[in-house]
Amino acid sequence: MNIFLIGWDDSSKVFLEIAKRLEDIGHKIVYWSGGNRTDLLEQNRKNFPQTIFHNRLDAMSCRPAKELEGIQFEPPSEEIIKKLYEAESILSTLKQFEKLKISSFEKNNLYHRYLEYWLGVIKRLKPEVIIFAMSPHNSYNYIVLSIARLLKIRTIMFDHVGISDRYLLINDYVIGSRSLKKEIDNNRGKQYKIDDLSQDIKEYYKKQTDEEKDAIYHDFKILKNRYSGFNFLLIKAKIILKSLLDLSIFKKTYLFFLKKFGENFKKEYEKLCSKADFDKKFIYVPLHYQPECATAPLGGVFVDQILMIKILAAAIPDDWEIYVKEHPNQWLTQGLNYTHFRYKGYYEAIAKIKKVKIVSMETPASELIKKSRAVATVTGSAGREAILRQRPALVFAYPAYRYFTGAFMVNDVASCRAALAKINSGFAINQQEVINCLYSLDKVSFHAFFEKNIENLSKISPEENTKNILGAIISDLENNIS
Repeated sequence: MNIFLIGWDDSSKVFLEIAKRLEDIGHKIVYWSGGNRTDLLEQNRKNFPQTIFHNRLDAMSCRPAKELEGIQFEPPSEEIIKKLYEAESILSTLKQFEKLKISSFEKNNLYHRYLEYWLGVIKRLKPEVIIFAMSPHNSYNYIVLSIARLLKIRTIMFDHVGISDRYLLINDYVIGSRSLKKEIDNNRGKQYKIDDLSQDIKEYYKKQTDEEKDAIYHDFKILKNRYSGFNFLLIKAKIILKSLLDLSIFKKTYLFFLKKFGENFKKEYEKLCSKADFDKKFIYVPLHYQPECATAPLGGVFVDQILMIKILAAAIPDDWEIYVKEHPNQWLTQGLNYTHFRYKGYYEAIAKIKKVKIVSMETPASELIKKSRAVATVTGSAGREAILRQRPALVFAYPAYRYFTGAFMVNDVASCRAALAKINSGFAINQQEVINCLYSLDKVSFHAFFEKNIENLSKISPEENTKNILGAIISDLENNIS
């Protein structure tokens, strides 16, 4: 098969070994993008003479791969652009793309250049499968996925399930893991026990169901460590030094005090906070940190979380309320700055929605989940945590746990009303169903790591990592052939 590797770090020994073994069994790596180290490109070209290598930063800037320089590809047609309107809309919300300091017309032109280049490359090299390291969530690799969908080219990607170093191989994040869905369906009514679970999943379950503690997620621990103590002082020292060198220190000092003593998004949030009334019937909505893959692109139109909240407010019974709480990472990393995702008036817009209350950051998430009638999220881990604590989750997009018992897939007022009517009439999740779902996940997921954060969690060796990822890919490719 002709294979594209997109978003694969070509400086990684694991990824290099996987590519080599794929070629050893008869596949051809025709295109590889993802690495930043130009010093390794020539060596990799020698090791993979049939492969076109494309530096990640070049790809993001829509500069062509070295081997394709000077080739004039056909510009996209009106028909193609219309068919990919959704891709254009989502692209505007992706982390690196939304930060580009260029006009909307320049962004529009860059998008058309992406289409021109990648349509040309794909039609020229004819990949039979495109393998992404994870769900595409930057500019160019999301465009590659969108074109692959349009041309019906098979894709492979890896979805971290949020438990230790476990991943699922999926073909598209919109569809999710068919293997997990099948396993959950097969295990309905079974009587698996907690002791039947692997140690990492068992520990995760026990930790998440400890109602006396708030869950502290691995990503939050990393960011808290990075933005506190000596590490925080080091970040600030680097900013001050750079500001002294480029003479921007006076402007930045002025802006800092302006934000500190003037308006900022933390003050806006705290001004609108109300106390949670746990005697009320309510839905708990923990906001996502943004920008991040969980909402862009995985959330689709619900990258706008206010839209989700408005739909919930239009669907809930008259005697219910919605309690909204900000993600702790949002303030930790962004400080007092308004952003494209937390703009001036953002929290005010939420607070003005009928039946909605913004609750204090000090309100324990564990208590909000425990006392809620349901938790609503785009793709967040709070939905999985709610299910483990036997609370239903209203899920607006595509998390790995969407097929768990107790996850209601919703996307409009009608589907929300239907889900809430079922919940209000006595729907309940029992512990046995939760254990059966975790057992199913245990059986179809595998241990691996694609990035440093997960590698630090993992207990497997690089050799085991290579074996597990390669085995999943080969199995999927062979199933496709058969």
